[in-house]
Amino acid sequence: MEKLADMRRYAMITLKAIFVVAVVLGTRYALFRGYVNEAGIHQFVGHAGLLMALGFIFFVALGLIVFAPPFLLIGSGALAFGRLMGAVYCLVGMTIGAGAAFLLGRYVATDFARKRRGELLKKVNAWIEPNGLAFMFSLRLTLFANPALNYAASLTPVNFRIYTLSSFVGLLPGVFAVSYGFDLLTHASRLSLIDFLVHPALASMWLLRLAGIVLLAGLIEWYGRERPPD
Repeated sequence: MEKLADMRRYAMITLKAIFVVAVVLGTRYALFRGYVNEAGIHQFVGHAGLLMALGFIFFVALGLIVFAPPFLLIGSGALAFGRLMGAVYCLVGMTIGAGAAFLLGRYVATDFARKRRGELLKKVNAWIEPNGLAFMFSLRLTLFANPALNYAASLTPVNFRIYTLSSFVGLLPGVFAVSYGFDLLTHASRLSLIDFLVHPALASMWLLRLAGIVLLAGLIEWYGRERPPD
């Protein structure tokens, strides 16, 4: 069972990597072939003004609720609004979406889901309760915009304000890094597989995840020293 779980985990990582490469290459092809008129998109977005920005924020929030790929949402923002404003709108939309999914999980979740918290979730709850902000921040760095985290967090003692704040701060560096990386990779004159592996903006995502894991491990160790098992 453990080997099967590891195989599934590696398969998911591989599929996500293939998806990212496919989106970047597909966007590059559409741009360079003229199938997508980027200047026309920017002109349309500029004319629509605030209405388009609000619509996109709603689109991103809804996407996070229904498990849309975060990379696709951020890439869409970079393409439509530019890497800076696209990242800003995505960050706002993802924060709203994370909070909305959290509330849905907390107040609309079925009894079936709540009865299956299990011993592991009880232990996680014990860790989170005294340090909700730090734990949720470390989880957000580790898992980034994973939509499942929003629903899982709703079953913990953390409150809505803490979760929303930790999501905003935890998402901020990753959203800007992905938006920046997507924009550069899709507009680069030449692109190779190495560019995907060593690009600073994308490599920083792994560093952020590593920082989240280290912070989470440190918090768990601190909790173990402060509150030894009964």
